[in-house]
Amino acid sequence: MRIIITGSEGRIGTALQKAWLGRHVITCFDRAFGHDLAQGAAFPEADALVHLAINPGHDLAASRENALITTAVLAASERIPRIVLASSVWADHALYEPGQPQDFYSADKLFGEALCRAWATDGRIAVCLRLGCFYAGAPEEAFAADPLMLSERSLAFWFDRALTWDQPGARVWSAVGRG
Repeated sequence: MRIIITGSEGRIGTALQKAWLGRHVITCFDRAFGHDLAQGAAFPEADALVHLAINPGHDLAASRENALITTAVLAASERIPRIVLASSVWADHALYEPGQPQDFYSADKLFGEALCRAWATDGRIAVCLRLGCFYAGAPEEAFAADPLMLSERSLAFWFDRALTWDQPGARVWSAVGRG
């Protein structure tokens, strides 16, 4: 499969490149390579796009940039049949923690999911993975006690599952645990 990864040089992008080495043809887009996705992108032909790029800030300026990045990525993905979006288990934490205000990071993730639902028309597929906490390189047994933790193996499991999902439309999955 030909896969484009945005935010390819972060923790998750690096782990996915390692997991997919020799299995997929990967094209990487990242600030580390001078790509400014908020200004738009020209993506090559691909079977899927894995959208990881985000400004992890928790303020309005970061949210503005994230909205620009995600809308530009989706606009440039018109000919790509599948998108996998890295969302977060914290996307709707305010629902589970009464009295807690919605923060910008959570709002960014919910906005990305909403854009993917709108994008996933005409037979296209969008899978939004609400990822648990991921720490690259930690031993597998470190993840047994916390169901929100993701090991490198479980991270690859969830992204592989999203890449093989064949039902058109959009889905939001909680991607936690051992997979």
